[in-house]
This record gives sequence, C-alpha cells and structure tokens, in this order.
Amino acid sequence: MNFTANPLEREMKRRPRPQAPRPDKPPEGSRCCGCPYWRGIPCGSCFQSLLGRPGGR
Repeated sequence: MNFTANPLEREMKRRPRPQAPRPDKPPEGSRCCGCPYWRGIPCGSCFQSLLGRPGGR
C-alpha cells in the first residue's frame, strides 16, 4: 500500500542490500601503498603523484 503518488516510495520500502566488500590493501612496499584510489589493481597513472603536486600538475 502506497501513501503517496511518489514513484520512489517503493524504493524506500525495500530492504537494503549488503555492499560488496572493499578490496584488500595494496602490498606493502609497492608504489600503490597508501593510495586512496586503490581498487584492487594498479592504475595507469599514479594519482598519488598528482595529489602531491600543487595545482595537480
């Protein structure tokens, strides 16, 4: 039973689905160690080096 005509009301009634577990941390000593953008594989360009420089360049 819906109380309003809002199409999102059905979504609000659903039970939340469990989130996928976060990937493991990068290996110690690798260049990706401590990177906030680690997603299980090394990225093409190092975001850590871009974050460390003023202006991002």
